[in-house]
Amino acid sequence: MLQNKKLIAQFGLLITALIWGATFLVVKDAIDLQTFPPFIFAALRFALAAISIIFFVDFKSIKNNALGPTLCGIVLFIGYGFQNYGLEATSPTNSAFITSISVLMVPIILYIFKIEKISLRIWISVLLAFIGIQMISPDGFNIGDKLTFGCALSFAIHIIMQDKFNKEKIINFFVIQSSVAALLSLIASLMIEDVYQVVFSNEAIIAVLITGILGTTFALLVMIWAQKILSASETAIIIAMEPVFAALFSVYFGYETLGLISYLGGAIVVFAIIFCELSRSSKLVN
Repeated sequence: MLQNKKLIAQFGLLITALIWGATFLVVKDAIDLQTFPPFIFAALRFALAAISIIFFVDFKSIKNNALGPTLCGIVLFIGYGFQNYGLEATSPTNSAFITSISVLMVPIILYIFKIEKISLRIWISVLLAFIGIQMISPDGFNIGDKLTFGCALSFAIHIIMQDKFNKEKIINFFVIQSSVAALLSLIASLMIEDVYQVVFSNEAIIAVLITGILGTTFALLVMIWAQKILSASETAIIIAMEPVFAALFSVYFGYETLGLISYLGGAIVVFAIIFCELSRSSKLVN
């Protein structure tokens, strides 16, 4: 019975990684600075994510421990702002692989603030990831890539914050966090984007549905359940497939053509992420 649960958890995480990989393409298709700008997209995405699960909220205790998810929602808003605007100027593959190095930024941030020491293996992982990213983008980083680095840093901070705060009421935490991200995205959109020019194309509607329901709500619930069954190492290895799926989808659907060096660079980044997480979860960080 336990073995069956483990297989289902592994499959669930693999589907999650596949969905996240696909979202880079659907968002790339949907977002347009004139007709469907990034912040209005994020506002709709997170609003839908919160609404789709709001019936499970414990409203009696929702005011308790609201600070944590509120702060996480602010960081999430910043991260997706960087990612969505960055995706306007870079490829789905670059966006996915650069975003994925947020996992490697976590121990670096913890080290800077003297929360956690870093083993040699983690430093090696960071170096390998840097080399891999350079190989994926041999012509250098454009403005979209640079904005996506801001996304990776924001997501790393979000990982740390979310781990530290009390998540006893997971649904409450999720709904507050998503609502804050949605509200801030809407405010940002009203301030800097021309919301009166927004066009709800088929691509835009599909992107909001996929990212809001599948990429946010479904993925979160699957991860919460799966991590109760799988180890941190197993989870990290499966989730590391996200940028791989993004690259495969991007090439298959003709968004870009990758050379051998780019494929090798992507493989190095994935290896670096797995190497880092295996190091941390196996208590090699002392």
